[in-house]
Amino acid sequence: MGFCFTLDIIIKVCYHYPMAKVILRYGKIEDDMAKAYCLNGKKLTERASQETDMVFVNQQIKEYRKLWDELGNDKIFSAIEGMTSKPFPNLNVVVNIVWAARVTTAYSMMIPVTHDPDGFVITLSHELMHLSGGIFTPEFKEKYKDETLEARVHIVINAMTEYLWRDVLNKPEYIDIHKERCKKNNAVNHIRAWEIVDEVGYKKIIDTYLI
Repeated sequence: MGFCFTLDIIIKVCYHYPMAKVILRYGKIEDDMAKAYCLNGKKLTERASQETDMVFVNQQIKEYRKLWDELGNDKIFSAIEGMTSKPFPNLNVVVNIVWAARVTTAYSMMIPVTHDPDGFVITLSHELMHLSGGIFTPEFKEKYKDETLEARVHIVINAMTEYLWRDVLNKPEYIDIHKERCKKNNAVNHIRAWEIVDEVGYKKIIDTYLI
């Protein structure tokens, strides 16, 4: 693939500047917010009304950390920077593991504790692509102008995660797991984005439509 490493990235590698890193923690404030949201929205009311099981939360965080480190934090961020041709925007990516959240959010980075370790890696790596700073080309916007905004965004996000999972982490099974998750949740725009990625090819999308 024709990834371009900018001067910032070359300097970072040559002079051993720090790579971005994931900081895993239990987010008490975020958990309380998620519980309030779920209760007000009548969603996940059973979990939202429960006391957070901190023994379980801490054990999950330990398992998440173990797998993330085994797969390689620096390898993951290096691959992301190679695709976007720019350094990752944040050196410290704080990931709040919460008890009651129904969905994951990238910009406050809340991930439900209900994921198994592989599910956590799938979820986090997907959300990191949202934060990566990748910019679509004008040609991409024109070609897919009739797709919804959510679908357009996820065409590139899914292509990036496929490259990461298939070529960097050697975890191609993550692709099918994510597709099944999209179907289960009736995430129609995500499903549509995967259809386009499968049709066009993830390498071509990254090479052609990311600035």
